Amino acid sequence: MQSKSNPRYTRGVMLQQFARPFVERGGSIESVLHRNGIPDAALRDPKRLVEASAFYAALEDMADALKDPYFGATVARNAAFEGVPSLRAAASTAITLGDFLIGAILEVDLQFDNVAYDLRVSPGAAVFQIQRTRRVERPTPQADAIGVVFYTTVIKLCLGARFDPQNLLVLAHSFDGVPKGHLPARVLAQSKDVALAISFPPDWLKAPFRLEWRARSTGDYHANQSLRPILPLAMVREVLQSNISSGEYSIADLASACGLTPRALQRLLAKNGTSFRTLRDEICRETAKELVLRSEMPLKEIAVQTGFSSVVAFGRSYKRWTGTSPGAHRLGANDG
Repeated sequence: MQSKSNPRYTRGVMLQQFARPFVERGGSIESVLHRNGIPDAALRDPKRLVEASAFYAALEDMADALKDPYFGATVARNAAFEGVPSLRAAASTAITLGDFLIGAILEVDLQFDNVAYDLRVSPGAAVFQIQRTRRVERPTPQADAIGVVFYTTVIKLCLGARFDPQNLLVLAHSFDGVPKGHLPARVLAQSKDVALAISFPPDWLKAPFRLEWRARSTGDYHANQSLRPILPLAMVREVLQSNISSGEYSIADLASACGLTPRALQRLLAKNGTSFRTLRDEICRETAKELVLRSEMPLKEIAVQTGFSSVVAFGRSYKRWTGTSPGAHRLGANDG
């Protein structure tokens, strides 16, 4: 264990990514910095060193101030879609998911000394791991959730319809800050030994890295600047798609996972010309067609994966979507 006289550091760029949405939601970032002994300069200089333990405490402070236990997770999920400055080089050169994870290891090693990344690959599993280089005495549910949500969301986005959460095993110190429904509870396990470890099939490393990140500039941050809250429809789609197998997943469940109220989610969907029912039906259709035409998964299992109570109900909906039965559609595609 490292002594307090040998602190570990993150950088201002990490703090800035959370300060922006915190201020937009009405939080006082100056108060958070003062309470946690972080200099104001960290908001202006992305390379400014920030003691890691103070950064973790500031994250908890922000979540408490907003009364939002999923604050960190919401920002992290958004970052998986929008991009993050600290991993921009890894994203810009990556062709596959494996390229990106290797690039992330190299970038983090150059920029930060509070964490160490690693990727281990065997015939049976690939394991992406994050270790903290200094033990943190207090619970860090926000920091724990940020790692879990960011990297599992990146994996989901790269895999697309191929993503099956049952093939994951995720270890972390805690999951208190991870929204309900982000991943099935049975693939999550607490560990005191690692900050994060994600185990998945090694062939997933070959998945195309198709995220077009447009990360914010790491230039000066001004606490009084007007910032528009970003919650892309694509992010809502991703959350809903990851829970599409649950026929009972409601708009209230989706709103909670996205860090919104049901009414705010309805407004967001309406602004984008859709609704919960329409979006769910669209995702079911796309997922079903992908699995019918591009996999050998039995139709009964596809029905379960898309949230239908029976293969008969699935068949009726599939015919409504495509004008033909799933069996005939698959047979015709194979003949062609």
